[in-house]
Amino acid sequence: MALTDVTVKGLKAESKPYRKSDRDGLYMLVRPTGVKSWLVKIYFKKPDSPTLSSKPVTLGTYPAMSLADARIACAAVKAQNKQGLDPTQQKTTEKLKRVRESSTTFGGYVAKEVARLTENEWHDKTAKAYRSRLKHLYEHKIAAVALTDLTNPLLKDWLEGVGKKVAETGIKLRILVNNTLEAAVEEGLIPFNPTPSGKRLPKGQTVNRPAVTDAKPLQALIKSIRTNDEIGDLGRMALLTMAFLGQRPDETIKATWAEFDLTKAVWHLPAERRKGGNKTSFDQYVPIPKAFATELKAWKKHVGGEYAFPNANGKPVSLEYIERLMREDLGYRDKHSPHGFRSSLKTTLITLGYSDEDAKRVIGHTVGNKTDQAYERLRGSKALVERQREMLERYYDYVNGVGE
Repeated sequence: MALTDVTVKGLKAESKPYRKSDRDGLYMLVRPTGVKSWLVKIYFKKPDSPTLSSKPVTLGTYPAMSLADARIACAAVKAQNKQGLDPTQQKTTEKLKRVRESSTTFGGYVAKEVARLTENEWHDKTAKAYRSRLKHLYEHKIAAVALTDLTNPLLKDWLEGVGKKVAETGIKLRILVNNTLEAAVEEGLIPFNPTPSGKRLPKGQTVNRPAVTDAKPLQALIKSIRTNDEIGDLGRMALLTMAFLGQRPDETIKATWAEFDLTKAVWHLPAERRKGGNKTSFDQYVPIPKAFATELKAWKKHVGGEYAFPNANGKPVSLEYIERLMREDLGYRDKHSPHGFRSSLKTTLITLGYSDEDAKRVIGHTVGNKTDQAYERLRGSKALVERQREMLERYYDYVNGVGE
């Protein structure tokens, strides 16, 4: 049966990718991340094989491409295929031509990377948000600077200028630029990454990270995460891990299963993955509430692989995707953010009678001045882990409404 607009709009993410067929070979692929892609299968003959081979062609993603537009695109691809053309090869040739013409400049190379992310990783809303942010690049003279001429001061001045206008946009663009220029280094286009440190960007400004800290609203938030079908299992487990363990969102989404000892219910977060890295940070040993360790065991069995929270390509899910789930699907725009779980945890622990220092240690903050930190003997000790286990077990019960 052919698809309808109502059917397409109502398709929900499941734990595994699945297809919904339309007509004339067109079908929709719905991924666990919630991304809906239009595809059509084409058939072609390889030079060394007497039989026909086939491969899927991605036409676009929904809702950016509607059902009607997908049918038109499908017909065009099949017409090309009927003439003996491979639409994917033609598309690749055209794309490479555009890249050769523009990717030697900073703006052109960023555009290339954004196109790749839009096609392979980003949700439509994430891509739309970045297209809006990137006007700060494309309208600035730095976009025309050759990749090989980029310097730390040039990038720093531009990013600080953006940050003074919109603090969060400056931070988001710095992250994108850093990742993009790392790719340029790997391709051998530049010898090193000149992106400035994020600690100084933007000057004198902070990003608003709203947080729910009162008991009843916090319990309602946790219940919503557990029961909301819109966010899918991937989003649910990532958000619950942030909520119950209180570590930074970026550190959480990049967690590997090798860091978890689910038998002992401990997450070993190495210093090099934490804010500040080896120079200013330390290994964090995060005790996992026993009930949640059981949930993580089931999740590990379900997803497998290297990363605890993988996207469709097996890489860590993007922070932008998790933030969108919180804002849009859960409806907590300007009320709570993924980073806000750290404030929720710290505030609640103090409410439950624990000291400010104990609460800070749980979320991985340093305690005291540099001299105090140098003499800190508790880090990683069994006594501290067990002390924090008691705290997190109590917090887990509290936010899940256990014992009320």
